[in-house]
Amino acid sequence: MEIDDILKKARDIFNSKYPGHAFKWTNPRRNRIFGLCPEHYDTAPSFNIYIENGQVFYHCFGCGFSGKIEELSDETSEAYISSFSEENLNDEDSDFVFKKNFKIINSLEDSHVKDVVKAFLKKRGLTNDDVIKYNIHFCVEGKSPYFMYLGFPFYKDSSKIDFFCARKTLLAGPKYLFPIVKKTKKTCFYFDDNCEDVVLVEGVMDAIKVHKAGFNVMILFGKVISKYQLEVLKEYQFKKVKVFLDQDAIYGGESLVKILIRNGFNANLFVPTKKDPGDMSEEDILKTLKGKNRVLNKISGLLKRGQK
Repeated sequence: MEIDDILKKARDIFNSKYPGHAFKWTNPRRNRIFGLCPEHYDTAPSFNIYIENGQVFYHCFGCGFSGKIEELSDETSEAYISSFSEENLNDEDSDFVFKKNFKIINSLEDSHVKDVVKAFLKKRGLTNDDVIKYNIHFCVEGKSPYFMYLGFPFYKDSSKIDFFCARKTLLAGPKYLFPIVKKTKKTCFYFDDNCEDVVLVEGVMDAIKVHKAGFNVMILFGKVISKYQLEVLKEYQFKKVKVFLDQDAIYGGESLVKILIRNGFNANLFVPTKKDPGDMSEEDILKTLKGKNRVLNKISGLLKRGQK
């Protein structure tokens, strides 16, 4: 099913659920449509239906009305639900989409926007050298679904972009946006040849900080790991896997360690000294991941013994 067809189907569900509301859909974009919110008096389009990670969501930036499209429908057949699944989305060419929407930050004309973007990166401890090293881009195209998002490209085995993530900066919207590809094809990592360990983190800002501290790093964009990501870890034959999620994700980290151990990995759990790894200094990250945190190493040891 094409993206436009999926969005039209989602729109029809809303029209059937709110027959008395005059939807005035405007600004159709590549993977989302905007309109007036049915839950509050809306004079400017603040409601949108969008596709993210192979699923269809709705969200109002005005009142917070949000959820999954499939939850609004009375139809519960597998055929209906599967029509919204990632298997029915046609893959985009990540390299083409990235180059079409994003520009190198340093190539942007001097403006308030460029100053704000650099301030945003500086606040997160990223320098101009980091912008160059990690090839960080920015979208200034107003009609693009990635407008005012940072772009982080990822490569595998070639100079062609294999996948990318877009990170929100100033405007309201989902924290991350991705090209329309199947989840199993995500390859978001920074790997070097000089490190036998790998660290699993939640977000791209965390990943860059951890990588700068001298570790290979894979980005999960959450607290779970896919079969494909497990296959990538096995392919690179890492000796140790260090789970390093945000402070509020310790229980998700424990579950993740169990899964890794069941799959034959030597896995340990670590928790950042601040809210998330991206807020830590490289020195603190290095100290934490080198095993200075005895309590968390003990937790990981208990988890290992529980699997025997």
